[in-house]
Amino acid sequence: MKPATSDEVFEHDGLLWKRRPGAQSTFAKLAAARSFFLETNEAARWNPRLRGDRAAELDAAMAVLQEWTRAEPDFRQWTEQETQQRLDEGDRARAAARAEEEARWERDKALFNADLFAEVDVAAAEEVVTFRSRRWVRPEDLNAHGTLFGGSLLRWIDEEAAIYAILQIGNPRAVTKFMSEIDFVSSAVRGDLIELGIRATHFGRTSITMRAEVRNMVTRAQILRIELQRAESSRSSA
Repeated sequence: MKPATSDEVFEHDGLLWKRRPGAQSTFAKLAAARSFFLETNEAARWNPRLRGDRAAELDAAMAVLQEWTRAEPDFRQWTEQETQQRLDEGDRARAAARAEEEARWERDKALFNADLFAEVDVAAAEEVVTFRSRRWVRPEDLNAHGTLFGGSLLRWIDEEAAIYAILQIGNPRAVTKFMSEIDFVSSAVRGDLIELGIRATHFGRTSITMRAEVRNMVTRAQILRIELQRAESSRSSA
């Protein structure tokens, strides 16, 4: 992000930019405003309320963006009508994508373990052995290909299984003794919301066997299903 030429033309993400007459914002502010604007709109795909929550920050970012224009020699600014047309096309594309996701969910929902993700009846909480949590996929959770890093997902599963096992066994020194074969059937990308479901399948005298299932709440696709066992550490009596 440095000046591309001596006449104050700057490059950001492969695009050339220059100030409009009378602009006061710096190029650093443009880069920050554009990044914030793009990241917010990407995250708003799964959290529609985000734009409202960040309305003031988005207005400030837009004010900075309006002080700049593209600097490519062949660049032509869209008219208001063209801009609206492209926004409408984007809305239609997103609606079609949502419809496709819903259709895929209807096709594939039989593959999911409905009991694992069933809503918990608070009145019968003592009899329920299902535990659920959700995680938002952040930039630091991605691999070099821009998808959810398997190590991050397994760490989350192990952490949630540890909490669940400790509560069930009553021993904070319970450790993972076994984890079944790992088969990632799909993945997640930045901004996706994933859900982890854990259910006890067997109680031993000093151990608990669990089934963990992970699904992408945005695409409705199953990501992973594994079996794991946690048991009291041999050091617990020390």
